[in-house]
Amino acid sequence: MRMIARHISLVLLVALCGCSVSEHRSVGGQVSIAYLRSLLDDSSTPVPYDLTISGRVVANDRYGELSKAFVIADESGGIEVKVDAHNSRVDALIPMYSHIELKCSGLCLGREGRRVVLGAAPTDEYVVDRIDVSELLGRSVLSIDGAACPEAEPMAIGDIGYEDMFRYVLLTDIELISDERGLCWCDRDLSAEGYTTSARHFTDGRDTILFVTSGECSYANERIPTEAVRSIGIVDSYDGNVAFRISNYQVEPMAN
Repeated sequence: MRMIARHISLVLLVALCGCSVSEHRSVGGQVSIAYLRSLLDDSSTPVPYDLTISGRVVANDRYGELSKAFVIADESGGIEVKVDAHNSRVDALIPMYSHIELKCSGLCLGREGRRVVLGAAPTDEYVVDRIDVSELLGRSVLSIDGAACPEAEPMAIGDIGYEDMFRYVLLTDIELISDERGLCWCDRDLSAEGYTTSARHFTDGRDTILFVTSGECSYANERIPTEAVRSIGIVDSYDGNVAFRISNYQVEPMAN
């Protein structure tokens, strides 16, 4: 059972369970994130109806883990929303764990490899542009009361696939592979000061998954724990592979 509770809107709800996409071609209202994603049929597709999604913010730039974006998740999955926050942090405007209801009419779905993202209509070579923060806030209803960490869905590494892209998940009893012990989360960027986005391999003893970490995150130069850990984050992709991205720096040693 998906463990992130779905917000119940006061506006008209659209019952999607058991219905085909064609049954909703002329219907607006609140839909699941999975349904919204299903409307993408090209590299870029305008959202064709007056649709609304809602869910919890489960990843953003609080620790620099995402750049100019945040992820909304509901019980059906998640989607990354591209945003131009100008010189502000996204977390200061769309706080971590807040509940958001987002009107999608006039926005655009885009495909970045296996990733489906939501943004403004593209004006250049990108599949979507970033939504100006003033527009984003104008089409959103935010609730930050009691914005505690939501429950992530426990998953085994071997059960994670591309169909889980941006799902908010919990991995337990995993550890860094022996060949990478002693490494930091990110490699130094030899062409400039700072660090570069890097991937590390974690295993549960049966399967292995890439942990991808932005070179802009606040813990890029910290050494990775060598003991078994539990971590919460989002499913992502990296260099054509299924990957995992830590959310809100949630990496903790397993309890004895």
